[in-house]
Amino acid sequence: QHPAPETRGEVLKCLHRWVRHADVPLEPLMASAPLRAALEALGDPLLLEEAKSVVVVLLRRYKVHDMGGAWLGTVAPAVLRLEPLYARAVENQDDETARTLCILFTELAETCLPLIVSPRDCGQDAMMRAVLACTAHPEFDVARIPHNFWLGLRSAVIDH
Repeated sequence: QHPAPETRGEVLKCLHRWVRHADVPLEPLMASAPLRAALEALGDPLLLEEAKSVVVVLLRRYKVHDMGGAWLGTVAPAVLRLEPLYARAVENQDDETARTLCILFTELAETCLPLIVSPRDCGQDAMMRAVLACTAHPEFDVARIPHNFWLGLRSAVIDH
């Protein structure tokens, strides 16, 4: 039995601050129940914003080479499984949910940029599909979220 959404939201806010401000070793963090709860909460509309904040700070704080297999097996699938939720948000003209999901997809792709341009299969197709869907959003404010990703991809391809 899960606690009330308000309680879970407060736990996610605490986790966000902890990851952002403390020197948390990645390995125990990736194995922690609070992080698993944050990844599960991505699918809950009542907790999406708080869960997004946790994942974004995680992606910004730790680089993909630091996360290694834990990242590929845990964080990326949790974010990419939200593609159907994004499609529903677009269909229902729910721009706030679409914006939140585009931020997640873009942060994931930006973190994974070294892998995206590598020959190693790390789910590049799914990441690119998600970012392309965001770029095609009918609202400019949402569609421009991946702009810096595309600039980074261009540079990475040229340099690679």
